[in-house]
Amino acid sequence: MVSSPSMREQDEDDYLSDLEEAQSISGSNIDPGKLATLLRIKFGAGTYDIHVNSAKLLLDHCTTKTLDRRDS
Repeated sequence: MVSSPSMREQDEDDYLSDLEEAQSISGSNIDPGKLATLLRIKFGAGTYDIHVNSAKLLLDHCTTKTLDRRDS
């Protein structure tokens, strides 16, 4: 079954909306160590640069391990 163009556009809009919501996660209750472990399990070995504060969560895959938690 082929979806109509309007259904595909709606699916894309929903996907983009979900991404926007995911980007607005508050960092106040996130454990950086657990998050790094989850990322390694899901996306492979390596190191992740994780910066958490009460306003936002930033993730960067990098070559050195840096975990930084700021709750100010």
